Amino acid sequence: MQELLQKYLKAFKKLRIDRAHGVAPHKPILLISVLQTFQNGINNNQRIYITPELVALFQIKLEFSWYFKSRLQICLTLLSFNQR
Repeated sequence: MQELLQKYLKAFKKLRIDRAHGVAPHKPILLISVLQTFQNGINNNQRIYITPELVALFQIKLEFSWYFKSRLQICLTLLSFNQR
């Protein structure tokens, strides 16, 4: 089991994301959303289908990531401004 987890962890670390226009976390967020459908019992098949549940999970996580990123940028800007 540990070897399998290490294999997937290595593959996830090599996951290519689009950095042409900044950081675009769509692939990792979609992957996490798909894994969550299995964890929650929404999907029990070997195939992954685009379902309303999967879309909702993806949208929630994507919105949260943009919200978190914007809040983090504000905090870092304020910290750098205060250090001057």
